[in-house]
Amino acid sequence: MGPLHRFGCSARLLVELAVGSGCRAGELAGLRVRCLDTAGRLLLVEETRQEISGKITVGTPKSKAGYRTVDDLDPDLCRRLAAHVAGLAPDDFVFGVGGTPYRQRDFNERVWRPLVAHLGLPGVRFHDLRHYNASAMLLTNGDVQYVSRRLGHSRPSITLDVYGHVLAHQSRNVSAAFAELRSEARRQVAAVTPTPTRPPAASTAGAVVDLASYRRRKTG
Repeated sequence: MGPLHRFGCSARLLVELAVGSGCRAGELAGLRVRCLDTAGRLLLVEETRQEISGKITVGTPKSKAGYRTVDDLDPDLCRRLAAHVAGLAPDDFVFGVGGTPYRQRDFNERVWRPLVAHLGLPGVRFHDLRHYNASAMLLTNGDVQYVSRRLGHSRPSITLDVYGHVLAHQSRNVSAAFAELRSEARRQVAAVTPTPTRPPAASTAGAVVDLASYRRRKTG
């Protein structure tokens, strides 16, 4: 039995943490229990794991800025993460089995792609959850420097180059704009009834639908 046997209960946590933290897939694959502070609602990005040609490779963040603290995680998510890692050793991976991290390719094939296909959102990537997080943070916070540090960008200008279009919403009530995105997501998710073999999609799928809806409005 491989690392995927834990995804029955942790696939949703993985997706929700990607939405809430803006971390890259490799950063979440490299997340160890000792780097997750559920009481302080934060995590430390110190190492990465990537699957290349079927082999798991050990890596480090892309730049000095990539070594970072991601704070202000959702309290409810942190409570569920605390239960998930209870009994694990400090060097165990949060998403994996002991000292073996989950395999991103298997996760994409067996969990992520079936999920987005079931939701009618083929082509939405796991990495798009990072884009969603950045866009949501800019809409509701507006502090480019803070968002840049949280994402691990070496310069705020990188954040602006990628997500500057989001700041066009600053001319509106940003809380109302974000509420509109969430409301539309909930309406779409309410129309979807996941099969029992698929991972729960209530709040995590909402994040994916939010991003797709936002893109349609921007390009429409």
